Amino acid sequence: MKRKKKLFLILVMFLLITSSVKIVESKNGNVMVTAFAASASISPPETKAQLQETISVANTLKNYFENKNHPGFLPVALAIENSCRSHDLPFETVLAIAILESGYSTSEIAKQKQNFFSIGAYDKAPFEYATDFSTLPLEQAIDEQLLILKKDYFDKYSSLEEISKVYCRNYDFWLEEIKIIRDDIIKHKQEEVLKWK
Repeated sequence: MKRKKKLFLILVMFLLITSSVKIVESKNGNVMVTAFAASASISPPETKAQLQETISVANTLKNYFENKNHPGFLPVALAIENSCRSHDLPFETVLAIAILESGYSTSEIAKQKQNFFSIGAYDKAPFEYATDFSTLPLEQAIDEQLLILKKDYFDKYSSLEEISKVYCRNYDFWLEEIKIIRDDIIKHKQEEVLKWK
């Protein structure tokens, strides 16, 4: 029975990475997993080590967002992790920006425009000016947003401090919040690693 549970967990984690997955718990406690077609931008791990790493990342993020009472942000975080790997961007920093800017995807810009980084949102009328990514699949929307971040911020500026000054008018607050969230994510990852040792 333990082996079946372990295999089921591996399957669920793999599906979380390779496709859009909905996990539903019924009233009697049974868990149902519904998977949709995988995006072309996410490729399955090729080796056993890559699969284990993928499962570890997914499980760590799942626990993190459950602890924050935002489990629904997991698919966004996994898409960000995948895109950061593809474009050589610092995952924890980028994830922290998405969390702060979208409020764990609870902001109107995130919900209605699938814009998790407030791209194009100016102070006068942020919602009206924010770029709309809602017609794209989640993974593609995230990938396009990260390409903008890379080109307009990470490639142009050498530090998070410099990025903050052009990303947000209230850059001191923004920078401090990003660092707090980023460090919290890193601390959680380290604690998760220690659990497995």
